[in-house]
Amino acid sequence: MPLWSLLVLAVVGSVSLGLSAFFAVRWLVRREPYRSFRQLRARRKLTFVRLMMGDARVPLYVKAVPLLLLLYLATPIDLVPDFIPVVGYLDDVLIVLLAFVLIVKLTPRAVLQDLIQQAQAADSAA
Repeated sequence: MPLWSLLVLAVVGSVSLGLSAFFAVRWLVRREPYRSFRQLRARRKLTFVRLMMGDARVPLYVKAVPLLLLLYLATPIDLVPDFIPVVGYLDDVLIVLLAFVLIVKLTPRAVLQDLIQQAQAADSAA
C-alpha cells in the first residue's frame, strides 16, 4: 500500500473520530453535571482541578487523570504526529476532552457539585 494512501486513511479516520467525539461531547454537555462543568470559564476549570487535587473526598485514581494528562501532553510521543496539519493537534484535544469527561464521570456527584460551586465562587470573587 503506498504511503500517500496510508496518510489519507489516517486523516480520514482521525477526522471521523474527531467528529464523533465532537457530537458525543455536545450530547454529554446537555446533561448535569457536565453542563455545570462546561459553563465554568477556562480559568475556573483549572481552579476546579486544583481544588479537586487537594480534596480528600476525591478518589486517588481520579486525581491521577490530570497528572497522566500532563504527562501525555509533555511527552513528544503522540497518537498522530503534530506535524500533520489539523489532525496532529486534534488527537491532543480529544485526549483533553476525554480526561475532563473521566474526571466528571468518576468523581462522586456530591463532591463534584461542591467543587464546581467552589470554582464558581472563585469566579465571582475575582
